[in-house]
Amino acid sequence: MKATARTFGCSRNTVRTWLRRYRPGQPSRLAERSQRPHHCPLQTPHSVAGLVVPLRRRTGFGAERLKVEFRIPCSVGAIKRIIRQHGLVRPRQKQSHTKRCLRSVKAQWRLFQQLVADTKYLQDIPFYWPQMRRWGLPLFQYTVRETLSGLCLTGYADERSQSYAVLLAERVSAHLAWHGVDLSGVEWQTDNGSEFLEDDRQRGLPSLVRTLGSGHHYIPPQGTLLAE
Repeated sequence: MKATARTFGCSRNTVRTWLRRYRPGQPSRLAERSQRPHHCPLQTPHSVAGLVVPLRRRTGFGAERLKVEFRIPCSVGAIKRIIRQHGLVRPRQKQSHTKRCLRSVKAQWRLFQQLVADTKYLQDIPFYWPQMRRWGLPLFQYTVRETLSGLCLTGYADERSQSYAVLLAERVSAHLAWHGVDLSGVEWQTDNGSEFLEDDRQRGLPSLVRTLGSGHHYIPPQGTLLAE
């Protein structure tokens, strides 16, 4: 037994299996056999798979949300396995591919075609917080970034308000116009923060930039994208 196992480079248990299966004139008995168990009590029923697959195709929800929304009677891991086995996993684009796509889009843009305005909280920066409290430094940073070149213009304030957003837009627009930029070809993009919204009582950033000849649009809220 040992000499045979050494000759064929296998274990003695494998040689014993061959001897037990061998029958003269029946070489097919030596073929490899599946080791899959005949009964698996923890296997996910086919009825659950028949429930997960249509819901995934109709809604596009992930495993966690499918279980919560539709109370599917199996674990999140089982739902992920069903989605994967039926080829319903959306392939993720590599970051390099996304960057190449963005570069190809930006290559068609003009300089100062789009300005992105945003507001950042500064009180959550650990190293800035003690100095801010001690010296009375600003609480908010107003940022205007030119998408194509990456040029970033910043302003600082003690509160987040429409007045400061309008003031920053006025100064940035005046600075660009002074250097010969045609404001009619500039498009402003903002989120739906309260400092960028406006009402009938107070003119906000959108009205200001449109008065100067520029355009403006909001980033769609996440809930709107999900609803669509």
